[in-house]
Amino acid sequence: MDRRDFIKHTGAAAAAVAAVSTGSAAARAETSAAVQSAPYIGKATRELRLGAPWLQNGRGQDDSVRRLAQLISTLSDGRLRIHVDAQPQSLNASATIDLHHTSGRDLVGLDPAFAFFAGLPGSSAMRPTYLNAWLTAGGGQSLWDDLGARHGFKPLLSGHSGARAKLWSRLPLTTAEDFKGKRIAADAVSAGIVRGLGAEPVALSPTQQAAALAAGDIDAVEGGGTITGFGHDLHHAAKHCLRPGLSRSGFATVLTVRLEIWNDLRPAEQTVIAAAAIQEFNTIIAENLSLARPLRNALAERHGLVFSPIPADIAKLATAAADRWVADTAASSPAARQIHMSYKAFRDSLPGVRRKAPPPIA
Repeated sequence: MDRRDFIKHTGAAAAAVAAVSTGSAAARAETSAAVQSAPYIGKATRELRLGAPWLQNGRGQDDSVRRLAQLISTLSDGRLRIHVDAQPQSLNASATIDLHHTSGRDLVGLDPAFAFFAGLPGSSAMRPTYLNAWLTAGGGQSLWDDLGARHGFKPLLSGHSGARAKLWSRLPLTTAEDFKGKRIAADAVSAGIVRGLGAEPVALSPTQQAAALAAGDIDAVEGGGTITGFGHDLHHAAKHCLRPGLSRSGFATVLTVRLEIWNDLRPAEQTVIAAAAIQEFNTIIAENLSLARPLRNALAERHGLVFSPIPADIAKLATAAADRWVADTAASSPAARQIHMSYKAFRDSLPGVRRKAPPPIA
């Protein structure tokens, strides 16, 4: 099922939201008019290369990164031209890649403290809009900038995989015993949870997951929400889908700009990139709110995918493993402790958030 089939199948309301999210001609014209009345950015055209690890299929994260690249060009009146390099190896440190669009959890390998900006699992999870609020008004962006600068880049929130992660599997997983010995594709944050259930985490890029699942090389994928999983083609290989998944929350997608490039940009150009990133984040949030449910229904009807709530005993074990992982990560360095204090203080101030600490793990 491609994007056009999905839109036909889910009706006019979903189609309207999809049209807005991809940018109608009228919307583009309105944006262009606004840009032309904005302060002049500069005469020279700058070509920048953006690396991304997503499947090139025009759906999910691939759709998002290409929309983001076009938005940067539009807002800069064509003076910043972004060329998307969708080869997985483009994520390697390289002087030829200027920006990266990736899961925030992919940065955890550089420093565990990046996890706090990527979407924490378990009882520490925050809604995507709350995460953005912490970054914008709670001091999180400054801490993220400092951490990113140590590794040579400027980080920007640019999207989200969906607030409720999902576990996509070939076989039904209904008891804790079903997880024993299973091979599950998991990122750096979810890997500890997978181990806590007695399964084996497997590191795979999004371009490899569906093929590995179809071939039986893995048994399940701990992925993002419905739209992200659809974009990764997991619906072709999976027969079952547990929600909200083992890590509970999804992951933030991040636009990173190589620091020497960022510092060389004019303030107006930096503002254009930051504005485009947060606009794409808002678009992704709107898509997930409006399109995830009709897409889930379409996948169930047309592909026979069975969506089930995660059993309570599995959720309890997964949350306990996630909370242990977060505690270990918070204690891993002085920077992680400082970031955790800021994150927790902001989270505890939010309405409707459970404030008491999780019970001690025996």
